[in-house]
Amino acid sequence: MAAAKKNGFDIILSSFKSKCSDLLESDSTFHESITAVNEHLQTESAETTGMTGEDKVAVKVITLMLPALEVLVTSKQDDRLNKHDVAINKLQAQVRNVLYENDSLNQYSRRENVRISNVPEADGEDLTDILIEIAGSVGVVIKPDNINAIHRIGPKREGKARQVIARFVHREPRFLLLKNRAELRKNERFKNIFIAEDLTKLKFKLLFYIKKQTNVKSAFTKEGRIHCTLNNDSKGCEGSQKERSVEINSKCENLSIFISESDRQNCEIQNVKSQLKVLSLNVCGLVSKSKIPDFVEFISSYDILCFTESKFDAYDDVHLSGYELLPPIIREKCRHKSGGIAVFVKSSIYKYVKVIDISSQCIYLFSIVNLLPSDLLFGIVYIPPENSVYGSVDIFDEILEKIIDITVNKNYQVCLLGDFNAHTGTHDDFIIVNDTILDSLLIDENSRKYMNSINALYELGIPIKRSSKDISNINNYGHKLLEFCKNLDLYIVNGRISNDQLVGAVTTSKNTLIDYAIVSPMLFKCISYFNIENFDPILSDIHCPVVIHFDTSVILESVDTLSHDDNSNVVYKSKWKNNNANVFLENLNDENIHDLVEKLENLDVNNINVETVNNVILNCNSIIKNAADKADMIVEFKPKNGRPGVRSKKCKPYFNQDCYLKRKAYRKCKNLHWRLQRAETKENLIASSREYKRTLNKQFREYQKSVIDKLKNLRKSDSKAYWSLLNKCDTKENSFKKSKGISFADLL
Repeated sequence: MAAAKKNGFDIILSSFKSKCSDLLESDSTFHESITAVNEHLQTESAETTGMTGEDKVAVKVITLMLPALEVLVTSKQDDRLNKHDVAINKLQAQVRNVLYENDSLNQYSRRENVRISNVPEADGEDLTDILIEIAGSVGVVIKPDNINAIHRIGPKREGKARQVIARFVHREPRFLLLKNRAELRKNERFKNIFIAEDLTKLKFKLLFYIKKQTNVKSAFTKEGRIHCTLNNDSKGCEGSQKERSVEINSKCENLSIFISESDRQNCEIQNVKSQLKVLSLNVCGLVSKSKIPDFVEFISSYDILCFTESKFDAYDDVHLSGYELLPPIIREKCRHKSGGIAVFVKSSIYKYVKVIDISSQCIYLFSIVNLLPSDLLFGIVYIPPENSVYGSVDIFDEILEKIIDITVNKNYQVCLLGDFNAHTGTHDDFIIVNDTILDSLLIDENSRKYMNSINALYELGIPIKRSSKDISNINNYGHKLLEFCKNLDLYIVNGRISNDQLVGAVTTSKNTLIDYAIVSPMLFKCISYFNIENFDPILSDIHCPVVIHFDTSVILESVDTLSHDDNSNVVYKSKWKNNNANVFLENLNDENIHDLVEKLENLDVNNINVETVNNVILNCNSIIKNAADKADMIVEFKPKNGRPGVRSKKCKPYFNQDCYLKRKAYRKCKNLHWRLQRAETKENLIASSREYKRTLNKQFREYQKSVIDKLKNLRKSDSKAYWSLLNKCDTKENSFKKSKGISFADLL
């Protein structure tokens, strides 16, 4: 045979190489290729003659090594595939985010539009006149100059009128038209016409889907956001940070029109994660603001409250329900109350917080440990303006030294929040080390990643150049702040991520950006939300709230929502009924009463503990309760206006009808300004907020005076009522903290 003539180890290797080349060109899997090579090698070695013992051992070793090679290569392939899968999923997520952001921008561009349905279509029609007539029927005056464009959309269909799209020059006529559209039902001519907001295709599909859910009572849109009411009367709003989240039961509908399966899994993972919500605000005086219900309601949704210009003195005491006040920074030796920094931490996370340094008047340093993936050093900053008596560029050097002293021995990620009074524009807050310098220093590629921390932003897809709407020139503080960031390798968050990405919103009512969030580059991956909230004169005289959320590694306790079962808000009370008095007496169990009397008589007075007393009381209550129950004297009822999962809000005792009316007017002006964003609506908002605050302060002073006068009158006339009123006033919210309390010895 021809095969028998083969001899030598070289022939086997040549044949082995040829077989491997053939398999590379085939479509076989790696496992099939390895198996084929192994079989070929064994066949060739069996048919080949003239091999030495060493050659045979070498062939056997190769045969044994092939399965190990398969395992090794397969493992390597799996690792590479996993990395590619992660990269692909990340790219897909980025594409989806871009699509969602584009849809959001598309919806925002339609904020002056309305969509009108069922308007009869005719040749040569004047849609402008038709719209003016429709608006006039609901009491809205629209002039032709108010309409930017109006036309029908879509292809013509037999027997069906196309929809009409109208775009207004200003948002006010659109707002009034949408507000009064329900009046069309009363008009016989226009009762079939329907006016709605102009929604994107994605938003319209989502609204249609929500309306089809069995647990949804109603759904509608307002300013491009979807609101819905469930069957249990709970309400929710799409994308809101303040509204309660609403879960929609979905078992039959496919959500692929707006969300993929991987998105749904990501959403489930994100829901499991907890967030640390931080608020930073130059409050311009905290004592007066804490008396305003709207202020307390706004801040209650955050875990950490960082207030600058708190204007505390040694005698001020502000209590916020559910929060712990860290030792505040108080500016001393000043004529008037000014400056100061106050930090409130929610009671549920107080155990994770540790105060580090409060020796400076300009920065409050505290740490949060074991709550985030890495330990975090917070610095709450207030730097007085340049033209202030207390202002100085040296403050930045002081803050720099403190942070270096703390972080030199501990691996902290840094987050600075507050009012820096610095105008930085869009100037760079980073330094990129030149490749030529790195080459001359013989620094390898892995080390270069750490030399240029800007790579962390590249990997997360965060813009390197910041955006800013602040048109002010960069000032001395701005130069110092940029130098400060470069020295500590920190980055400004404003204008880079989340809702503020490519925006760089101003942080004051004077259209300037002086309130910042500044973080370590590795901390960006933990930030899930960042935004500059709208200016509200109730919250601050000039500044806007700065909000930042961090993903935590610990599930935080929620105190805002409560879980209830069907009977959780049922209350049982006793109610005496004279007509059933005989029934009550007849059902008093004589045997139980006799047993109770015997127990009391047999008690050893010198050997009584709390448990014994409690048992006696329980037995006594049981006898009375059983008799009352049979006499129909136990009443079951539910509190009025009680809804499961929602805490009832108690108004302050000084919040009367005048305060209510002023608050209503203020909220009306606020909603109108947030819709229209015009100079006159802003002036009206500021004026209404001043009236509201003035009324609150007046009623608070009158309430205090009435309580003091009442105490003076009751002190000698009715001591019982006097102490009852005094104890009523001595609640947790009104009492001094133990650290500031007055001991009994001080009164002697």
